[in-house]
Order: sequence, then C-alpha cells, then structure tokens
Amino acid sequence: MARLAVVDVGSNAIRLLTAETTIESGDRASWREVGFKRYALRLGGDVFADGAISRNKAAALHDVFSDINAHLSTFAPHFVRAVGTSAMRDARNGQMIAENIRRDTGILLEIISGDEESRLSRQALIAAIPEKLPANAILVDLGGGSMEVERPSGRSARSLAFGTVRLLEDYPQFKAALPDGQFDTLVESITMELKREIGGFRRSPWAVGTGGNLNALARLLPPQHQAYSDVPEIDVSRLRQFGNLCGALDASERVSSFGIRDDRADLLPPAVAVVLALCATLSISRISVPGSGLREGIMAELAVIAAKNPVQPAPRQPTNA
Repeated sequence: MARLAVVDVGSNAIRLLTAETTIESGDRASWREVGFKRYALRLGGDVFADGAISRNKAAALHDVFSDINAHLSTFAPHFVRAVGTSAMRDARNGQMIAENIRRDTGILLEIISGDEESRLSRQALIAAIPEKLPANAILVDLGGGSMEVERPSGRSARSLAFGTVRLLEDYPQFKAALPDGQFDTLVESITMELKREIGGFRRSPWAVGTGGNLNALARLLPPQHQAYSDVPEIDVSRLRQFGNLCGALDASERVSSFGIRDDRADLLPPAVAVVLALCATLSISRISVPGSGLREGIMAELAVIAAKNPVQPAPRQPTNA
C-alpha cells in the first residue's frame, strides 16, 4: 500500500487530497481518499486584475504550503504532485513564488500548461462516466482562471480565458446585485465573446464537466427526472431562471439562500452566465458532472507510478512525482 498526495493550486482555492492505494498489478492500482483540505485563497483576483500575485497573497500562499507541509510530514506520502493552474501560469511572479515555496518547504510546485491541465481532467472525466462517451461529446473544465473545452479523444482542445474569477474581474457588474435584465445582458456579451474565441469547435448536445462551480450547480439544479445514469447533472432548462434569481441577490443573500460558501457565492452568477454562453454556442442540452477532475486525474497517475514502483515502509521525506 502506498500513500499519495495531490496539491491543486487553483485560481479560487488551494486543495490538498490524500489517498492510499492498493497495488493490484503492473500498471493498475485503485486508490481511496483518506483526507481532503481546502484553503480559501483567491490568487486569481490579483493576477487577473494586475498581472501578478501581490506580496500579501504570496505570503498567504507560503503559509498555506507550510500547513500542507506539516500535513504531509504527518501523513508521510510516498508520492506527491503539486500543480498550479491558470493564476500561477498568468502571474509574472508565479515561477519565483513557486521556487520560494520549494526552497522553504521542499514541495515542488509545478506550474502546468493548459494542455496538461486538459489532459489530466479529460482522463478523470472519461473514467468517471459509466456510459461510453460519443466521439463528439464535449469535455469542460471550468476553473477560476480558465475554461478548458475538448473532445474525449483530446482533439480540438481549447484553453479559454473564461474562468469564473477572471469573469468577475472582466465584468465587475457581477460583484453586486444586478438590476432586472442585466444578467441577461451580461450573458449576451459573454456569449458573443465566447463565440469569437471558440469559433470552429463542433457542436454537441452532451457535455461532461468538472470544477467547483459546476459541482455546485449540479447540487442546486438537478434534473427533476434524470433519464440517464446516476451521475449528477445540471438541469440546463432552469439555468437562465436561476441565473436571474441569484444575480438579483447580493453575495451574503446567496450564502443564506443556497447554502454555499462565501467564496463560492460571488462566483455563482458568472458561473451560470458562462455555462449559458457555452450551451448557446455549442448547442449543449445535457451537462453531466461526475465530481471528478484535475486532482483525481493526477491521483490516478500517481497510483500507476506506485504500482510500477513498489514502495518500502513510510519514507522520511515525500518524493515529488
């Protein structure tokens, strides 16, 4: 049995996932989650407004990694992979901050490309859907800084600057309760912009998605009569009505009305808006949200590494994958 850890440094939050794996054979292994911790640190707010992570946010990120390092020292994982996505990619000081974290904690924070992020999310989504995905299905990873859109084959992959934190900066109207009609106006603007960016991507009625906001929407807007598998889905037919409803509330009212976290409440209207824009652009009528994505994709690969490299009793120091 090997112990594994994944750190996902996103634009809206940082997450630590720990797991144990039972090695089965050569290149196969199953794993089970043993711990999860989420740190509400929104790096994207700085980056998408100013192009860099501020000194205060960098210090807070360092503190987060000090805490993660303490957890890893106790858990003693055999393999660790820590990755940074859109905010770290776009920050002009991202590499310097990653190097400071490595120097002070020993954890290698790898800033991955949009293509690598798409590949890992794609593998996790395909594995999480019990049905066979048609070749023209659309895979969507909606993050805080970017939105990855691709096919199950990995072809036609697009990494688009339509993450929810980024949209909150690009469309500051979302930061307050919206007057009547403005939500629909914003959806139209985002749809026009998205159509320009994603031109030529083939349409399909079925999308499979990952990301914290899609998970939240699947909980808040489940289909009344789900006709497919037991995988959670978003009722696309109710999205616009819900968007107008939550857009008319301020963030604190969304917390109490929908039972969501503070750092999810302000992102909910832009999340609904970009999903509506995507559905309109690509004729999507069904969105499955299996609750699996980047972290699970990395964990599956760590499990394979463990299967190919049988481990000894707990190491004194974790090994970066």
